[in-house]
Amino acid sequence: AGVTIDGVLIKDSVLKIPGGVPGAGKVLTSDASGNATWAAAPGGGMVLVEEESLTSDVTEWQCLNKMSSTYRNYLLVFNSIAPDSSSGSGNHIYIRFGDATISADNNHEWMMRYMMSDSNGGTEQSTGDTNGIRLGRHVQSEPEVSAASNGISGQIWINNPASASYNTSCTFMAQYFGLDEAFGSDKPTMSWGGGQVTTKLADVSFEFHSHTGGLEGTSITSYFRLYGLKDS
Repeated sequence: AGVTIDGVLIKDSVLKIPGGVPGAGKVLTSDASGNATWAAAPGGGMVLVEEESLTSDVTEWQCLNKMSSTYRNYLLVFNSIAPDSSSGSGNHIYIRFGDATISADNNHEWMMRYMMSDSNGGTEQSTGDTNGIRLGRHVQSEPEVSAASNGISGQIWINNPASASYNTSCTFMAQYFGLDEAFGSDKPTMSWGGGQVTTKLADVSFEFHSHTGGLEGTSITSYFRLYGLKDS
């Protein structure tokens, strides 16, 4: 039956305090004198908004109408996104932002810095790219589970995407196997940078794509997770 002391029930390692205003998700909060009351849990943290896996080859991989004004900032984590065999020698991987259906190829301006394991690297940029924001250059195509190259993986911080009062902007960091053009061989590569849509639009969707062909989805499973960041 348990033990009840001044209305507090202790039973089978369960503590029940019915006084005050209890509620789902509330926490006991103390004042300076040690008096505790039920209160809403502190704000902040992340909420999973969308998760998807790619299991077949596609022209582009779209996430439509999933970002909203509920969150001003989002974290997008992506794994093993790679060009398929139809891609040419470029094999650059981009993320493009747009409206509910990505009905237009909006201009994006971006800067990307990359560094390879042999210490070769460089900086690339664009002031108006309808492909989107470049995440990786010469990314190895046709990834295999047993091979060193599993496409490009990383994370992107997206700021104010659903507000027409701001330019949608982002910063990113990624890693992949990329072609070292000086030696004609693939090397482990890190890339980082950021950019923005050049026009203030309510960008509620995004897509990954290779500018020379499609994306691979059969040799390895690619996925992404989109999280909304709570303000409070």
